[in-house]
Amino acid sequence: MRRSSQDPLFAKSRINKLAPEIQALADRMCRRLQDDFAGKDKPISLKDMFTSFVGDVTTFYSFNRDFQYLKDPNFQSPFTREIRRFLAWFIRPAAKGLRELQEAMDVIIRQAKRDVLEAKFDPTKTAMHGILSSTLPSSEKRDEVLIDQAAGLVAAGILPYLNTYVEEAIRLACGQTTRSPRISHLPMRYGSLVIPPGTQISMDTWHMHHNEVIYPESFAFVPERWTGDARAPDGKPLKYYMVAFGKGARNCLGMNLARATIRITLGSRIRRFHFEMVDTSYDMDVEIVRDVAAPDTHPESLGVRVLVTYSLFHIKHFIHREASIRLLD
Repeated sequence: MRRSSQDPLFAKSRINKLAPEIQALADRMCRRLQDDFAGKDKPISLKDMFTSFVGDVTTFYSFNRDFQYLKDPNFQSPFTREIRRFLAWFIRPAAKGLRELQEAMDVIIRQAKRDVLEAKFDPTKTAMHGILSSTLPSSEKRDEVLIDQAAGLVAAGILPYLNTYVEEAIRLACGQTTRSPRISHLPMRYGSLVIPPGTQISMDTWHMHHNEVIYPESFAFVPERWTGDARAPDGKPLKYYMVAFGKGARNCLGMNLARATIRITLGSRIRRFHFEMVDTSYDMDVEIVRDVAAPDTHPESLGVRVLVTYSLFHIKHFIHREASIRLLD
């Protein structure tokens, strides 16, 4: 499907309008943490929790439907399980979770088409309604094309210092490890070599984000590197070398939605809960050891797991009530 028809659907102005809905879903996640996990010695996989959260955000934004993945008892919805087995989306199309998602997408698309035919829709309401009301040719609005697009929208799926943590986390958790090929129409110099025009050159995000010249101590979590007018050694802004979402005309379509989602959910959690890591090691659960199109940890990893040791909703027992209200507002 043509990129130009989708870009306006994920513009910053559209995402800003969605912020209250993202916050409402973040509050749902926090209520689950408060009611079902806080102080109950029940470990949570952060990967499962955030995958469910992102699934709810992207399906709501794309189709105006609430799949309620966050309500799964352990944040292990069919969607979450299929995302964990990322390659199943490509090599096992009959996987149960994927079939359920495709069937749900089919129902949603048919409903959206009825909305368009009956003029009962706001074309800015969801990404799917926007696509259907666009000037795309009918061949790109066929059900099978839209189902593929819907799955892509779902699977892709505001604090100065927090932003530095977000940037550093995104740098370390780059979304894909496959190479991004590019072709220059001009000669390029690499050291003493001249690369002729038309040569295909490819690099991957993981190696670019671990360039020790650009990012000293690249495997360390150093959010301070992004403070102020952060610059690389060559004087260029450090963000020039941030390629987690790609660059240029082919950058990630959902970049603005992803950043808004990350900032809102982090802001909601860090001011409400205290977490304690449990049964987690760097070698097993954090270190990237394999490439499955996306970077992944050890195949037997259960993910980074935490306990919710206490909730700031109960902190009135320890500090003045008004102070806790200001902290939460």
